[in-house]
Amino acid sequence: MRHRYLLFALLGLCCAQLAAQDSPAAAGDTQAAPIQAALPRLGFVLPAFSFQREDGSELGSAALNNEVWIADFIYTYCSGPCPAMTSAMGRLQEKMRALPGLRLVTFTVDPERDTKEALANYAQRSGADPARWAFLRGTPETTASLMRTGFKLGDPGDPVNHSTRFVLVDRGLVVHGVYDYEDPAGMERLARDTHMLLGVEAAMDLSFFPPLNATLNGLAAILLFVGWRRIRRKDIAGHKRAMLAAFTCSAVFLACYLTYHALKAGVVTSFPEAHPTARIVYLTILGTHTVLAVAVLPFIINAIRHGLKDNRPKHVRAARIALPVWFYVSVTGVIIYFMLYQWFPA
Repeated sequence: MRHRYLLFALLGLCCAQLAAQDSPAAAGDTQAAPIQAALPRLGFVLPAFSFQREDGSELGSAALNNEVWIADFIYTYCSGPCPAMTSAMGRLQEKMRALPGLRLVTFTVDPERDTKEALANYAQRSGADPARWAFLRGTPETTASLMRTGFKLGDPGDPVNHSTRFVLVDRGLVVHGVYDYEDPAGMERLARDTHMLLGVEAAMDLSFFPPLNATLNGLAAILLFVGWRRIRRKDIAGHKRAMLAAFTCSAVFLACYLTYHALKAGVVTSFPEAHPTARIVYLTILGTHTVLAVAVLPFIINAIRHGLKDNRPKHVRAARIALPVWFYVSVTGVIIYFMLYQWFPA
């Protein structure tokens, strides 16, 4: 009985996560919104600047003048909002990877302590793509001036009290808008405005796929357990219903999984390198899950085919291999989701 409750709790966790997902807007994309010819914007222009990147090269207003970019302000040893801000910027990098011409720029508000080496290590831990996401440091004076007179976000003399806003900058260094990274509606506006400034339609929201896939895997695991219990009680009709329902869940999962990755066009969500031990566990689970998911398919098909034909000896032989492997694949599918998207998000 306790095993049954554990399985239903597993499904409950998946369903709760699916229901708790942010709206499509909060996920950073919306369903093909029409492009507007003009957008209201703050309209002030940033002054000229040139800062040092994490790799030692220079990046400033001259290179960014003809680009659309999103900026934020952090310091690498921050234990307050900075890690959450960087995670939010990382999610923007992931979700907007396909957008042409978009840059992400993170300024340190404590350039004396945040050396280029410190910024490079921080960028690597954050999974930053150096082609799209730059980490910049100036002098304390130029940083303070840029924040106060350029971005108009206050005096960063005390790094602890720096701004936690994201800033969208249009071509010509024109500040388009300021957004609260903790506000789903604000992140919706940021995503929508970014797409519009770049002249492309907002992409289809895909954020519902991972929790949906986890829910389907969890439901399949529960139905497999129910089917196993039914056959132990000699309830052949109940066993057949449960196993066919589990097969349906797994088939729908496979269709959703393939659709999701086709729509992502090759963009892969990677496990963050900042958690090396967890990453090894994750890759081990993922590897066995993937190999067994492919290997078990013919056994599942044979078990169902012989079961429907009432060829019990052949059905039992196939099911003895199919059932435990199928159950493992379904349960690890849920574990992979929680490790990748909930417990250790990029």
